[in-house]
Amino acid sequence: MRLGIPGAMILATGADSDEIDRLRHNEAAAIYEKDIVHQEFERLLEVNIQLREDLKKASPPDIIVPTVVVPGTDVYKAIYAFLDAAHAPGVVLARMNIRDERYRLCSRVDWDTLVWPNIQTYLRSYEAEFLDCDDFALDQQAECRHRFKLTGVAVCETPSMPGPVGPDDPATQGHYFNLVLFSDAGVLSCALFEPQTRGYPGLRDSFAGMTRPYALDLGYGCEVRV
Repeated sequence: MRLGIPGAMILATGADSDEIDRLRHNEAAAIYEKDIVHQEFERLLEVNIQLREDLKKASPPDIIVPTVVVPGTDVYKAIYAFLDAAHAPGVVLARMNIRDERYRLCSRVDWDTLVWPNIQTYLRSYEAEFLDCDDFALDQQAECRHRFKLTGVAVCETPSMPGPVGPDDPATQGHYFNLVLFSDAGVLSCALFEPQTRGYPGLRDSFAGMTRPYALDLGYGCEVRV
């Protein structure tokens, strides 16, 4: 007969019958408790798998978009050229955070025909401080990564600028938005993208009462993360 540790202790210590019963009871209780924990773990695992399947069914379908793989150095150069062409002489360019060595980009035509019509981030309801510009920009980047397998969508940030009233003046508040990179026959290009409207603003455009919220060309305090 195979004995557990308490059973082995019985033989080694010569315990009386009451002690033997107590040790056997504790051993059985420990085995039972372990079995219950294991069963609960297995049940939760099955529930988690089912939840994942349900989420897949409820989520928008992935869209197959033709992509090309581009080195991170080329992405840096394309964004730099885009900003350098617009910024005023003597102004420091926005900080750039190129996090990966390679990126998957699509052509502008494929973006316009396959990605743009199927984007769903803009359908969400804006809620100040809870689902506002930074959330839209981050969610748009995530949607492009997960649904379209595109990683060349950057999150851009412009800071609040000194204004006639102050940093809380709607005309001077900072903003978050996106910058999309395209690859057409090996030539890279960029476009600003407003995730709340699916629009393509210019560096000098206004939005929601804010003056120049897309002003990456001002340099100081601006950042592009891709």
